Amino acid sequence: MVASHYSEQLNPAELLCRVKAAFPEGALPHQLAGIDQLHIGGIRASKKLLGNLETDPGIPCEILEIGAGLGGLQRLCISLLPKHSALHYTTLDITPGFSQLNRELNSLCLNSCHAGRASVLTGDGQQLAMADNQFDAVILQHSLLNMPAPQRCLAECYRVLKPDGKLILHEVFRGNPDQAIIFPVPWASDEDDSHLIRAEALLSQSEAAGFTVISQKNWSAEALEWRQQQSRKEADTTATSAALSPQMIFGTRFPQMATNLLSNLKNGAIQVHEIIAEKKP
Repeated sequence: MVASHYSEQLNPAELLCRVKAAFPEGALPHQLAGIDQLHIGGIRASKKLLGNLETDPGIPCEILEIGAGLGGLQRLCISLLPKHSALHYTTLDITPGFSQLNRELNSLCLNSCHAGRASVLTGDGQQLAMADNQFDAVILQHSLLNMPAPQRCLAECYRVLKPDGKLILHEVFRGNPDQAIIFPVPWASDEDDSHLIRAEALLSQSEAAGFTVISQKNWSAEALEWRQQQSRKEADTTATSAALSPQMIFGTRFPQMATNLLSNLKNGAIQVHEIIAEKKP
């Protein structure tokens, strides 16, 4: 089960105590990146991804993020658009513990004005309990890799997007089929919970769902460089900046996950792509 994989060694009370102790007056997005930017590329990749949003102050904008984890992308987006009073950002995650922690972190880190722009829901991205034509943008960041039927999620994304709405994907894909994926990795303990497909297959599925793909970028080289940098930081046991780290989410499994992730990127077993698509009327 996906939810049990992510919550197996998670201690929500301890994590919140650590955050409150480290940042009694509230944390900024970059200060929480160690626990809420768990995707490949970290907060740097998130900022780059959010550059695909088209928002104008005063014009209502509804954003949905599927598979949001602890909500780091949500808080980052809201903090980067403080003057956009009409923006509302909804997160959805299948792991109840993540959704609850997301709410707690929002209450700690967003002021009352910003908190009104954030909603946190628990649910399945392959079956959205949302109205048709509701959102201006749907974002998935390392989410499809846990879905056995990504085409169902894509169809749901198409349904809930407004005409001309944008689908923004930052996903991990299957790379060289001759290279076996080494487990465990952050998204799966073994191959049963890992549902990576080729980028070409995702493009075909997106078009079959009705989307027009307008951009595809291979971020694999940047992803490898980032993971190598992170590995060097994690090896520095004297570093004090790692008070909040992925190990607080994944527990004792994380060092092996990080090592395997680096190996999978190096040998090309996995790739990281950004794909942008639009719902054309």
